[in-house]
Amino acid sequence: MNTGYALLHRATQALRRHADVTLVTPPTTACACCARPWHDVEDPGQAAEYKYGVNCAVEYVCTTCYTPRIGSEAMLGIERYSVGNRDNPVYAKLGMLPGSAGVITPSGDLHLALPQALYDKFQSGLWAQRGRLHRLSGLGLLTHLLHQGELNQRAQGFVYIEQWGRKADALMQRFMASTSLQEVWCNSENGATPLDLHAMMDTARLVIAMDLAHKADKPAFWRPITDAARGQRRDSAFESWLTQVPDPEALLTALPVNPHDRLRLTTMMRELIPLLQASRVDVPPVQGALL
Repeated sequence: MNTGYALLHRATQALRRHADVTLVTPPTTACACCARPWHDVEDPGQAAEYKYGVNCAVEYVCTTCYTPRIGSEAMLGIERYSVGNRDNPVYAKLGMLPGSAGVITPSGDLHLALPQALYDKFQSGLWAQRGRLHRLSGLGLLTHLLHQGELNQRAQGFVYIEQWGRKADALMQRFMASTSLQEVWCNSENGATPLDLHAMMDTARLVIAMDLAHKADKPAFWRPITDAARGQRRDSAFESWLTQVPDPEALLTALPVNPHDRLRLTTMMRELIPLLQASRVDVPPVQGALL
């Protein structure tokens, strides 16, 4: 199975090929970021030197963990120009895409979900020319790729970057691939956290079918569920909630089991309901660990 690191390395080979990065033989035993021994990384025995500041010690980072720090005019484009010097462009980096997400498919293709301003800015890069930039949210990109069949080979692994952020070292410390919609690892600078996307999509599909979409995107609708997830169940509120749902047993069965996922119900429904209504993405039935 492809690991998250291996998939990122595969998806960004062209970025490193176009960049001028000096690699060295590291004097340490493992990557300073992911802590993998040098014989286990994608480019064994090769490292990039990195310093957080002028007075900081040099760290030796594997080529995969260093990749989000590499500026690339060819793949992305120009982020900005140095103040007062139009002859000194600063190239865009994956690790400096605020408000952006990404998905790496099982075949090793990187797709980026960008806000409008960044989408417009990077139209000259090769990823844009190859149709890999999207004006979508991270979840929107995931459902789009599902609809397009790009994630059909999930047993081989795919990567979901929920937020590129600005802390590449934190993002890369635990970079996880996913093999199931029931456990989608959401990678960000806050760490990697699992999400039962299958249950969330099934829940969204059911509230649409029950004509509850106009309620399910509001915190008040889910409050008896989220309160219970916090250990604060109120029976009267829960009984009232049951009367609002045409088939409460079906909806309760569809909900994610993990209480942390249930706390995200409002946010997830706000995104998933319109996405499913627009794209008509089918949610496959659960059949074992891999979907």
